[in-house]
Amino acid sequence: MRASGGSANTSVYGLGDMAIYSNVRLGITEFLLAEVIELHGGKDLVTGLWDPGDANENHSINIGSPAGDVATCSWTSTNTAYPGAATGACSIPTSSKPFNGHQVEIRVELPPNYTCELEPLGCW
Repeated sequence: MRASGGSANTSVYGLGDMAIYSNVRLGITEFLLAEVIELHGGKDLVTGLWDPGDANENHSINIGSPAGDVATCSWTSTNTAYPGAATGACSIPTSSKPFNGHQVEIRVELPPNYTCELEPLGCW
């Protein structure tokens, strides 16, 4: 883990790898996946998830955009039965544990004119 910033603006993030436990029995779980500065406009935001979605119920992983809706992405998996999806709404079904023991890579294209403003849309 690494912390950066001053006492009022401290950010804590994983450096290389980070584990997250999301208790889906408590309802929708949201967390900030990344903080992307404007310098990265026009590039791809790539995130790898190992073994996501170990819940038995009907669940999915949604990647939200700064506007608050579901982002557009493409994703791939090392599970040949669930290899991935072409570009579309970034909602990855995790019911029946399809990624147990598998890697999922999520790719979101950032627009070339990406700006990181706190209001109204916010940042990635």
